[in-house]
Parts: sequence; structure tokens; C-alpha cells
Amino acid sequence: IQRRKIKMGKTFKKILCSLLVVVMCLTSAPLQGFVGMEWLSLPEINFGEFELPKIDFSSWFDSKASAAETLTYGDFKYVVNDDGTIAIIGYTGTSAAVTLPNQINGAIVTSIGREAFSNCTALKEIELHEGIVSFGSSAFRNCDSLTEIVIPSTLQRSENSEYVNPGPFEDCDNLVKVTFAEGSTSVVDYLCRDIPNLKSVVMPKTVEYIGREAF
Repeated sequence: IQRRKIKMGKTFKKILCSLLVVVMCLTSAPLQGFVGMEWLSLPEINFGEFELPKIDFSSWFDSKASAAETLTYGDFKYVVNDDGTIAIIGYTGTSAAVTLPNQINGAIVTSIGREAFSNCTALKEIELHEGIVSFGSSAFRNCDSLTEIVIPSTLQRSENSEYVNPGPFEDCDNLVKVTFAEGSTSVVDYLCRDIPNLKSVVMPKTVEYIGREAF
């Protein structure tokens, strides 16, 4: 009985191998069908001519600021945020002293966008009102005449990161003094990291938190 089982097992393996050979031949050879006693050749299918439709994903990554309409107010360029507040995104003037507007057409100015004052080399001082909550990356980059600045107590974030974007005062070579307004409770991450010649920092006793690589 045991020999019979072994013999049947070998026979089954031979049959299985034969079936596999037939399947491999059918899948690798051109498709053909047997009709009566004649072979009927089926048309070959060429998938090389099929092309996937091209999809442009670039619009998915556009920032909200770039999608918003750019408006002007004097020498300032700005956009209206989704919450109805104003973000200053550019300055076209050449004044040595600039005062940022508190409001534009009744809407509160709450942020200074990326590179908004970049390369304003004539700018020596800028007055920032309470209510500013964020600075964009490189907001004051290369403002070589800027020597000191007062940071509003309402500032909550500097929109840059450790590995991607520089701080708002990138390459302000003559900026030597930063003062935090009375009532300030924190120094946001990376705020003064890229100020090369900073010598003096003045902050009130109310400051309880100094962020990552703030200086």
C-alpha cells in the first residue's frame, strides 16, 4: 500500500508539471484558438501605444499667498488672508524710516510675509505695531542699514524652520540691537538666529520662554 501511495504521488507530480508547462506555453506564445481541425490566429494586442493622460500637479503646491490677489497701499504690497486680516508681502519705497500701518481699509495688519522688506538697503528703522503675530522667512533680509528693531509682544511665530528657511533677519549685517516690547512672554523659534553681528538683546522680565535656536 505504501509503494502504491508513493507511485501515485509521483504520477500526480508528473501531471502537475505537465499542466504548468502547458500554461507557460500558452502565456508566452501568441494567442491562438483551435476551431475544428484548423488553427485560428487571434490578433496580437500591443499595449505600447497606450499612454496615460498627463496631469499637472504644480497648482496643488502653490501657496495661498501666491493665489491671493496682490493689492497696494501706498508703498506697501499686501494680500488679504482667509480670516480677513492683512499680510504685508512687499515694500517698494526708499524711505529710511518706515511705520507699518495698523490697518488697511478697516482690516488689521497681522503679518509680514516672506521677503517683504528684503534688500531694502536704505531702511534704517521700522516701527512695528502691537498686533503683528508672524514674520515670514527672510522678511528683512539684507536690510544693511537697519541697526536696531523692537519686536512686538504679540509676535507668535517666525515662519521658518531649522533645515529649510532662514530667519527673518537673515544677513542684516548692521543689526546690533533687538528689543522685545513690554509684555512679551516668549522669543519665538529661530527669530534672531541669522543675525551675524547681534550684540545687545533687551527683554522684559515677563519673558518665560525662549524658543529653539532663537539666537
